[in-house]
Amino acid sequence: MKFINGILLNAALFSCSVAYADQATNLENGRLKICQNMNVQNPGKTIEIPTGGNFIIPSDKLGTKNPVTITQTNFPTGAGENSEVKFKTPDGYAVKFEQKNSANFAEIDFKDYPCIYLNAQAPLPDTKDMTFSGSFVSPAWNKTVASRNTQTISYRYFDSLDPTYYIASDVGKNIEFVVHDMQTGSRLNHDSKDIASIANTPIAQGAENKFRSELENLNQLDVNVLKFSQLDLDVKANDVKDAEKLNAIISKFKMNVKPQPNSRLVLLLPLSEPVKLEFSNTAVYGSKVEGLGFYADKRVEVNSVSLGVLCVFFNFQTVIIDVDSGKVMAVKNYVAGHVIPASRTSDGNIFNALNDNEKFNTIGRMISEGVSKVVTEIFVSK
Repeated sequence: MKFINGILLNAALFSCSVAYADQATNLENGRLKICQNMNVQNPGKTIEIPTGGNFIIPSDKLGTKNPVTITQTNFPTGAGENSEVKFKTPDGYAVKFEQKNSANFAEIDFKDYPCIYLNAQAPLPDTKDMTFSGSFVSPAWNKTVASRNTQTISYRYFDSLDPTYYIASDVGKNIEFVVHDMQTGSRLNHDSKDIASIANTPIAQGAENKFRSELENLNQLDVNVLKFSQLDLDVKANDVKDAEKLNAIISKFKMNVKPQPNSRLVLLLPLSEPVKLEFSNTAVYGSKVEGLGFYADKRVEVNSVSLGVLCVFFNFQTVIIDVDSGKVMAVKNYVAGHVIPASRTSDGNIFNALNDNEKFNTIGRMISEGVSKVVTEIFVSK
């Protein structure tokens, strides 16, 4: 088991099989994660690293006497335009070399990805209780560059024991509007369903961003959020139960992303399950719904009382795949529904039990609560 901040974590999800240290040099193997700062107006699109250029963790960040040097190993001294070796980053990015003031610089374009990786090494910590993994680092070669890059570019070091998580979500791109009605004297459901796209709203990225923040808060993990379209996958909930479909998912992921060693793929997928209408002391299940949306039912019987309700539902499945082994590490289904009495509307339209702002706020809250519960149930051991 693994304890982080007093929390007992699921050790299998943090285990690693790659080489950790080079005993001959007394250095640990790791990676340097370089990301655009998407919170600034003009995030950096390219970075320049001098050949042989290294990074430092300031001593005041570690509480040590001297700063710690992080050595990037992809662009050693002497690399450049005249080198016979064609350099690429571990992600497969081509590298352009330029000479400035008699020094060679490797220039890397971020293209469509917010982060790239370089191979790196760090000194082995003095004690087992110390780790440099998760530390933010600064370019050591130029204080002006370091100051500028902390605003537009971030640099972070992770050792090889820490897995890399890639999160892709197909949840929240669409909202279902379902109206359920059952004809008197009939057992046939008469459901009408409309689907609206919300792909260009903040809600569309709510699930994956919440999952990332939950993981980062649990432990200083290396977490990336990918656009679902980047994976070029046609994957549905429960597809990983089929070995052929699972292999296809992993193959497509490796081809389109070129993940780091010791990686985990996290998929958040809409789940089709009976809607769960949760009342204060009981729950009633209705027709099948999928993903995120609103379910209106004119006649729900609760404790022998018939009433109309609007239910905001959130049904999704989380799948975690160990990319190296091809094994499914976890599958977790989540089904929830928040009920609002139809009496809140005065015009007879159950969907007006919430106004537009209330609808979006309720959806956002349900995504946040649902993802938080799933992360806890998967990663924190009971």
